[in-house]
Amino acid sequence: MNTEIGRRQMLKGLATIAAAATATGATTARAQTAPSATLPAGNPGWHGFRMGDIDALVLSDGPLAQGDPTKVLQGQPEDVIRETLRNNHLDDQNMTLDQNVLLIRSGDRLALFDTGTGGAPAFGDDPGKLMSNLAQLGIDGASVTDVVLTHAHPDHVWGLSSEDGTANFPNAQVHLHEAEHGFFTDPQNDSHPLLGPFMPTCRTELEAVADRITIFRDGDEVLPGVHAIAAFGHTPGHSCFRLTSGDKSLLLAGDLAHHHVLFTRYPGIKFGFDTDPDQMVQSRTKLFEMLEAERMAFLAYHFPFPGVGHLDRFGDGYQWVAAGLDNTF
Repeated sequence: MNTEIGRRQMLKGLATIAAAATATGATTARAQTAPSATLPAGNPGWHGFRMGDIDALVLSDGPLAQGDPTKVLQGQPEDVIRETLRNNHLDDQNMTLDQNVLLIRSGDRLALFDTGTGGAPAFGDDPGKLMSNLAQLGIDGASVTDVVLTHAHPDHVWGLSSEDGTANFPNAQVHLHEAEHGFFTDPQNDSHPLLGPFMPTCRTELEAVADRITIFRDGDEVLPGVHAIAAFGHTPGHSCFRLTSGDKSLLLAGDLAHHHVLFTRYPGIKFGFDTDPDQMVQSRTKLFEMLEAERMAFLAYHFPFPGVGHLDRFGDGYQWVAAGLDNTF
């Protein structure tokens, strides 16, 4: 993070605190009799960091409620899931996942990785914040040159357009794995037992950008310094991406793991929306081993905002160590 920017932000913050303290001192008597104002709830919108020569931002699309974790996770007994959550000070009855969208500027490219839910009512009022967070930063969707998709689930592709069908990123090349494109554009999969209800809208989103789609395969350099890594199983073409700048690397992990505790402590756990759960466990096992061996930072789409951290061994599994908010990788 830029030191000068950090110092200016700190001084601005100190000035704000000082001004607030002065105002508070001037109104002490009134404050003693007036009811306390309610402070606003936290609203993380973006977090910037730097990796080598790449400037990066993680933007939140908002939280995604999953309900009872034992209804969407398999591979561990119900009592183990609930106890593990409680032991980590988490709600054992309701699981909520974050949505962390990566934006990078590298050379003349402004690339977005996944697009969030697009504010679709099916996900409730909390998700769908990506475009407003971009707007608050003064970033026009039309300036995005590339949208790189880890996969085509609704919470990753429905943000390609707004609710009225307007393209959110009208000038962007859209990059998607060959197998993923074939699966999600095939009308025969509308009857898929897991994804059938979502398939028509996913297909509509992809058809709307058909003339701008670039197909990639495992190992391809999708953008300069961005290589695709197969992580199949969650969907037929689910992909991670290794971002490299100089001697620095970061894995954009997509949905390799959905929960920062349960999926790291128990890498063999399975998610209810995996098209091939066993294959997904194999993908996760392989890439977790790589992350731990190389001590590589990674960004997980659904981990607590901003989703950047490392893996350390913990018993038979791992533990996620969140990165600090002022890291340069």
